[in-house]
Amino acid sequence: MSLGKRNLIIIFTFSLVFSTFAQKITPEKKQDTLSPIIKENQSPFHTGYYPIAFFDVNLRYLIKYNNYEGFRLGFGGVTNERLFKKYKLGGYYARGFKDKKSKYSIGGSARLNKKTNT
Repeated sequence: MSLGKRNLIIIFTFSLVFSTFAQKITPEKKQDTLSPIIKENQSPFHTGYYPIAFFDVNLRYLIKYNNYEGFRLGFGGVTNERLFKKYKLGGYYARGFKDKKSKYSIGGSARLNKKTNT
């Protein structure tokens, strides 16, 4: 056998072996087994939302700082399942002190399938 064919066979064999290891079947992940009661009682600093009645305040919008806006104060959040089971409404309002402009957003979403959380 010539040296070129031998190298080609070795490269083909290694690529075949590595491709079979790359396609190794991974075990299925278990679904989250925490009950909804435990999820609701998590710390607001862990989830990023502070629940107030039917509205969850997003803690990320309260205060920020960047070079363009300087300090930025805001308020935002989403509705939770106490208001609607299938729908969420959310938004935010913020104002930068350096650029003196207001920013806002409003939006909504709908749950299609509770079992798959889509």
